[in-house]
Formats: sequence, structure tokens, C-alpha cells
Amino acid sequence: MEIYLAQSIGLVAFAVNLYACLNTDERKFKCVIVAGCLLWAVHNSMLGAEMAATLSVITAFRTFLSLNPANRRHAGPLLFLYLVLAMGEKESVYDWLPVCATFTGTVALFYLRGVALRIVHCLGAPLWILHDLHYGSLAGVLSQTTMLLLTAYTIARMLGLIAPGQRAPAEPGAT
Repeated sequence: MEIYLAQSIGLVAFAVNLYACLNTDERKFKCVIVAGCLLWAVHNSMLGAEMAATLSVITAFRTFLSLNPANRRHAGPLLFLYLVLAMGEKESVYDWLPVCATFTGTVALFYLRGVALRIVHCLGAPLWILHDLHYGSLAGVLSQTTMLLLTAYTIARMLGLIAPGQRAPAEPGAT
């Protein structure tokens, strides 16, 4: 029964992440990411992925701090904290994957803006996918995969390649 609750919480976190990825407003993007991180912490804890749960809580705090550009000075200590946590983790190589993902996400959130922020933030997604496959987080795999696709779509919108609400053109002769 607990596994169903864990997966349900993961699905809610997934929906929150989707909403975040569709936002072109940076502040809103970051605020929604905070909520998603807290839900992922509960989900990962219930699956026994304690390192991922811990990182998710720290990541929520990190993302909250990144809302204020003056807090950039906290990026270094947070990166150091991620490394310290990784050094203490000797259970599985899979537990290092979210550490690397959160490391790149920290750099993105504190030092980048706009399209660059989203591209570098997405570099961690394949690492989370491998982690989530290992721990059996179906919602995590679904979330990270979809996040990549939605972020690519949002980047295209931000670059003016796709107008909001625009659909792909119909093929000639299609009815």
C-alpha cells in the first residue's frame, strides 16, 4: 500500500514539475520548482532513496535562495555541501547521480538566466532518469523525460520559434 502512496506523491510532484517547465517567467519557474522539490523529497524517502530525499530538501532551499540575486554568495557553500554529502555516500553509484544533477542545477539557478538557465538545468535530467530507474520511481522517470520535452518546447517559445498556443502546421492534403 505504501508503494502506491509513494508513486501517487511522485505523480503529484510530476504535475508540479510540468507546470514549472511551461513557465517562461523565471520567478514563477523557481517558486514552482521549490514545491516540486519538497514533494520529490517525500516520494524518494518513501522509496528508500534517502540521498535523493535529502538532496531534494536542500534543492528546495537552494532554489528558494536563488530567487534573490544577492544570494548568489550561497552557491559556493551549497556546491560544497553537495560534494560533502556525495563523499559520505558509499552505498551505490546511483546515489551519486542526483548529486551531479543538483550540482549542475545549482550553477544554472544562481548564475544563468533565460534559455541558458533552462538548458543547463536540464543537463541533470538524464542522471535523475538513471537514478529513478534504479530505485523504481516510475513518476520520476516520467517526470524527467517529460520535463526535457516541455523545456525544449518552452525554450523554442522563448526564442520565438513557436508562438504560444501555436500548433504544428498540417500536412498538405490532410483533411
